[in-house]
Amino acid sequence: MRSHNHKAVATLVLFNLLLGFGWYSIFLKVWMDGFGDLAQQMDPADPIPFIASIISAVLMTYALSWLLFVTKTQTLKRAAEVGFIVWVGFGAPSLVPYMAFGGVGWASTWVNAGELFVLIEASCMVLWLWQSKARKNQLSVEAKP
Repeated sequence: MRSHNHKAVATLVLFNLLLGFGWYSIFLKVWMDGFGDLAQQMDPADPIPFIASIISAVLMTYALSWLLFVTKTQTLKRAAEVGFIVWVGFGAPSLVPYMAFGGVGWASTWVNAGELFVLIEASCMVLWLWQSKARKNQLSVEAKP
């Protein structure tokens, strides 16, 4: 199997963090209101959630890269479809019971699901574009005498 594009993965991990900061800055009140009394227990100085976010972003991006490769995704539209299926089939459904059993409000669940949708879609499309560029470069090198 072809190796992953580590530069693309690193770029998307950074994108993941920046999207999270921007997204939750915009939806902070709605998101925090959904946590009710639990919001009082959150410590913004605690590094563990940020470390967990970075590790999760790395794992998710490599998994999406692998999935696009094994599904032989040939078009940007197909990459977006793969992203949508991943979000509908795995991302959003895994959030709902976690948030529901945790007593988190539905508004917070939708804020999280929306951010995850944007993240997965953007990641699949960027990974496909990067893979497409690599394929074109490889073909042009192979075509030279």
